[in-house]
Amino acid sequence: MSTLSVSEPTAVMAVSCPICASGEITRLPVSAGGHGAKLMARTVAECHRCQHKFCPESVDDALVKAWYQGEWYFKGNYHHQNIVDIHDDAQWQIYLGARRAVMEQFGLRPTEGTGRTSLEIGCLEGRLVRFLADHGWQARGIEINSEISERGRASLGVEIDNISVSEWEPPSAAYDIVVSFHTFEHLIDPVAILRKVHSALKPGGQCLIEIPCDDSEFDNPDHLHFFSEASAHWFMKEVFGNHEIAANRYTDSQGRQLGSFYLYAAKSP
Repeated sequence: MSTLSVSEPTAVMAVSCPICASGEITRLPVSAGGHGAKLMARTVAECHRCQHKFCPESVDDALVKAWYQGEWYFKGNYHHQNIVDIHDDAQWQIYLGARRAVMEQFGLRPTEGTGRTSLEIGCLEGRLVRFLADHGWQARGIEINSEISERGRASLGVEIDNISVSEWEPPSAAYDIVVSFHTFEHLIDPVAILRKVHSALKPGGQCLIEIPCDDSEFDNPDHLHFFSEASAHWFMKEVFGNHEIAANRYTDSQGRQLGSFYLYAAKSP
């Protein structure tokens, strides 16, 4: 299990905010431990300007990529999505129903994909990719976990690129929609990846991202970013300009009430 422990007293830090680039950064009096030490020993810092919280320690792509490998991570990750048994198709149908509902909420029309193109970033084994392909989309995904991406290609017959999103070279103006659920909080440089998403969208293409927003996520050892509503707005405006943000509440498999934001934007025609 992860734990929270008291760190050194709050102090100004000589780092910049990864979202708004402000240098007004304070160390919070908590640090995350437990099995997260396998990824890194970390503290959490907060930006005064946009209230973004993040882990200021330097982490490289190789370390992050190694952390997300294997079925153990796949199983643990889906506890947040209220999936207790990954072999229970009924639970997956509930999961897909929730994804479909939020896509409909923002006008992405997942069941009307004839001739349209889609990409899911952080697709794991590709359940949503399969759902979209079954409804006429030219659908593909990106997944860092080698074992799970291979499982998806073999058992679901979906197109998945087994790369980290930092390695991804986005095709220009290729997709009608790009979606990503609970992935951007794991990224070293989320703004750089959002710029890639913008480049990969066709003119008028749509982007939908879900990110957690609760401070209770401090003890999640593989989260590098903890978005506030202010930093989420700054994040989207920096790349897309006009955007929408909607708050969400959900229950994980352990009965915890958690919060997230849905971030939506469309690329200018």
